[in-house]
Amino acid sequence: MSLIWYDCLTPKQALIAYTLKKALERLGFDIFITTRDYDYTISLLRLKGLDYVAIGSHGGASLKGKLRRSCERMLKMIDLVEKTNPRALVSFSSPDATRVAFGMGIPIINLNDSPHAEHVCRLTFSLSDYVITPKCIPLEVLEQLGRPRRGFIQYEGVDEVAWLRDYNPSPSALSRYGLRPLSYVVLRPEEQKAAYMLKVKLGFSYEDILKYILNTHKGYRIVFLPRYEDQRPQIQHPMLVMPRTAVDGPLLTRFAALVITGGGTMSREACLQGTPSISYSPHKLYVNEYLKKRGFPLYDVHKLDNIIDIIDQVLEEPARARVDTEELLKGMESPVDVVIKLIPELLETSL
Repeated sequence: MSLIWYDCLTPKQALIAYTLKKALERLGFDIFITTRDYDYTISLLRLKGLDYVAIGSHGGASLKGKLRRSCERMLKMIDLVEKTNPRALVSFSSPDATRVAFGMGIPIINLNDSPHAEHVCRLTFSLSDYVITPKCIPLEVLEQLGRPRRGFIQYEGVDEVAWLRDYNPSPSALSRYGLRPLSYVVLRPEEQKAAYMLKVKLGFSYEDILKYILNTHKGYRIVFLPRYEDQRPQIQHPMLVMPRTAVDGPLLTRFAALVITGGGTMSREACLQGTPSISYSPHKLYVNEYLKKRGFPLYDVHKLDNIIDIIDQVLEEPARARVDTEELLKGMESPVDVVIKLIPELLETSL
């Protein structure tokens, strides 16, 4: 059975790995997953029952730390890839895996919906055979960051469709977390240590949002999902839940009253399922704009006062704030569908 290598760097990418594995197996391929110690990624791979090899860790907030960790990962990957002999690499623009695959003559397919992560894009696009992106991201924006050897492939949709298209959980599944539908808010802070965030000043803190909800909307629990240990608030409160290991994110976002995040993935995951969501990311997120225009309940908000206004509005009557998204989802594509179509062609032309 031919082996496809997938380097998994974030919890979102772990969800893609789960969907990709099933799709590859139907084609007669097996998947080999590498990962790193970062956020909930490893525990989410375990939760999904996926085998993996953990190599290295996140480099933290310093540029020197990022470079050092990247070099360490690549050195370890070289020997591992030589032993496993994968036929192709698929990743979400992993600089480490892309550089190793390119150096070892392995065909490369990268996914990307984040042109604001300029450093990652510049390090991966030009070494890739294909880069798969949502159609809502202008090609001229992508091409300024590098051109893949065989081009960009764009699809009508967003990455999160990959694991949500056939997802239909029961509300009773929330009992494992001691939660009930519409009785809680999911809060995910911003990615503070990514290169694209190092010089950004938001003007408020996720702790401001947390404290406002706890003090003003006392009937709601808050499921707080930090990206780093030092993002855990130094407070204890009976309505605050802070999991130590991975949770079923799609389940939580499906039945939450509101989802608030400093990034984009969980806001899109929520709104695709009809849950109102706020993204306070300071960057231009083309995929968020695309979903808003299509009528999904997603708010891009960048000032604390505006965030508070939406919190008050939604939590006053959470059931009325929800949107039936069944019709909106029709016709939206998944990036995994594109990967599955490209792999046989790429392998045949790379022989």
